[in-house]
Amino acid sequence: MCERREDEILALESIYGPALSVTREGDAAAVAGGVVNIKALQPPFIVEFVLPSDYPESSPMVSVKASDGRRSELEDLRKDLACIVKASAGEEVLFHILERVKASAEASEGRGGGYEKEEQDEVGEGEEEEEDRGREEDDAQEQEAEEGEEPKRSFFSRKAETMSTQLHEKTLEDLTIYHSEPMVERKSTFIAHLCLASSMQQVEAFRALICSHKSYSRATHNIFVYRFACPESGVVHADCDDDGETAAGSRLAEMVRLMGATGVAIIVSRWFGGQLLGPDRFKYINNVAKKLLEDKGFGDARTASTTSSKKKGAK
Repeated sequence: MCERREDEILALESIYGPALSVTREGDAAAVAGGVVNIKALQPPFIVEFVLPSDYPESSPMVSVKASDGRRSELEDLRKDLACIVKASAGEEVLFHILERVKASAEASEGRGGGYEKEEQDEVGEGEEEEEDRGREEDDAQEQEAEEGEEPKRSFFSRKAETMSTQLHEKTLEDLTIYHSEPMVERKSTFIAHLCLASSMQQVEAFRALICSHKSYSRATHNIFVYRFACPESGVVHADCDDDGETAAGSRLAEMVRLMGATGVAIIVSRWFGGQLLGPDRFKYINNVAKKLLEDKGFGDARTASTTSSKKKGAK
């Protein structure tokens, strides 16, 4: 159970970045089996989780408050979150809760609601030195990875040259592919590509097509994830590849799983702009993919409670 809990926490950290604060109780040597406390800011809302050692087998304790005391919205939100937790017993639920709170926060902002700025400053104040050290270590790893790569073409792009000549034209014609708008963050550019897939043939054709493209082949990394269920057996096939961006593939794959997205293959192309991003790069990689998935109807935050109910009922 601890492994599932830790995987979800890593995915949430890569999605929400500094808006998420994680603290652990107990001896450092036994930290993986101890209680975990999580605080997340989705202004004007603040969400706090207490995860027992056997989460997700046991449900988390969830509390939510508003920085500006909007009582009626808070009561409705708490009822919704209680329903999500109940419907998702035994399953990972933190992502669905945070996306539901995010939807409420966006709706509140659209109605002209405000929030107190000082609430945002709570995350990280007591851990500033530790975060800085972690960022420096992560920057060093990123620098080492970038220096060891060819500047123009990723590994996938070079491999795609031989793959593309073996593809059946009919497979390429059957592919449904979507592309995101470019996301530019501190000189790095991120673009997500999404393919609807129900077979390895489609997955491999999609990867070869993207990575043999004149522009995408020159990305520094093409992080790759797929997840689909075999139409005949119902067995889920899933895998990922970092393409040199260490740990990016597994974090992206966990986000896709938490969103409940199946029948998809995703590539996030990243062009390194010369400025190290540290751990923020995982947030950008996940978010550009997440937005494209949501735009195409996968894991819509506003229907999270419905999705959770269906998932529970299908077991």
